Amino acid sequence: MLYDVTVMAIDDLSEYKELFDTTAHEYLEALKKSLTELAQNPVATEAIATAYISTHSLKSQCLAMGFTQTGLLCKVLEYNFSQIKDKEKQLTPVLQKKLEQAANELENSLTTIRTTNIEIDLQQAIEHLS
Repeated sequence: MLYDVTVMAIDDLSEYKELFDTTAHEYLEALKKSLTELAQNPVATEAIATAYISTHSLKSQCLAMGFTQTGLLCKVLEYNFSQIKDKEKQLTPVLQKKLEQAANELENSLTTIRTTNIEIDLQQAIEHLS
């Protein structure tokens, strides 16, 4: 099921917060770079693969840290890139715009997590991309 997520229960994740923050922003930058490349060449297989791997990895990290909405947005992004990678979906200009908007919302949430340790409400972004 596309929206079934499970969060691991760990008492104290604070010691992992700095590592999460660093790697999350690295994955975000890789995603944004891939989206820039895909705007120029919608069939760039390396950019598609990088976007897929970045969203997959970031999804797992967010869920492990308890940031479920951010993880769910990553899951929807990952699903879209999986379909593009497997040629089940074509990267159209409309989809490109939706993916870029979702990446911006993802960046907003990661920035808020960095400063407040609380994710933003991403339900609308998730629904818009689904």
